[in-house]
Amino acid sequence: MVEIPYKPQDPDSIKLLFTRIARNYDLTNHVISFGLDVLWRKKFVRLFDNYRKIVDVCCGSGAFLPLIKGRIAAGLDFTHAMLQVAAEKNPGVPLVEGDAQKIPFASDRFDAAVIVYSIRNIPDVRACLKELHRILQPGGRLGILDFGVPEGKVMNALYRLYFTKLMPVIGSWVAGDPSSYHYFVKSVMDFPKRDAFVDLIREAGFKNARYEQYTLGAALCYIAEK
Repeated sequence: MVEIPYKPQDPDSIKLLFTRIARNYDLTNHVISFGLDVLWRKKFVRLFDNYRKIVDVCCGSGAFLPLIKGRIAAGLDFTHAMLQVAAEKNPGVPLVEGDAQKIPFASDRFDAAVIVYSIRNIPDVRACLKELHRILQPGGRLGILDFGVPEGKVMNALYRLYFTKLMPVIGSWVAGDPSSYHYFVKSVMDFPKRDAFVDLIREAGFKNARYEQYTLGAALCYIAEK
């Protein structure tokens, strides 16, 4: 039994996790997803072609920011080390250190908000969704992209074998923190199922909440409007 010192309900431990892996985080995501994380981002960003004032909440190391260059209004993250990496990669982009459960932006400020590979790490998802609704302008779009669990019987079995046995070993080796990707696996497996999460989005006040699966459900894209 692997001890996992990182717990979603303990923000300090999650901040420590991302501080430790900040420099290797993007590389690790590329390796464990066989490079598909890049393709998923590119597909996801096309959903925001008509939006011009986008906030990247939980922007991490800033991997998504170049895809919305010129349209990014701000990037928000609560880990200083991640923001340092994001600033190095995206000079001139407004970056703010803050909590996604209490977003430090005015109401009705943005026409789109995205969270990429991060929603699982937020202790109070309901509070985060309500804050995202608050900061969006009427008609604004919410987009959430994250890892998922395929539902087909064969694909689900193969995915779980890789995800629970092989991926933590690969990810831990690349990231240099053995516990970090055991936490990663647990966070994906423990996250609300697709329809349940869509219900949470609706409860936060959003309309037209729906999801789309990428690569047979290995990643999930959630979209809704204010």
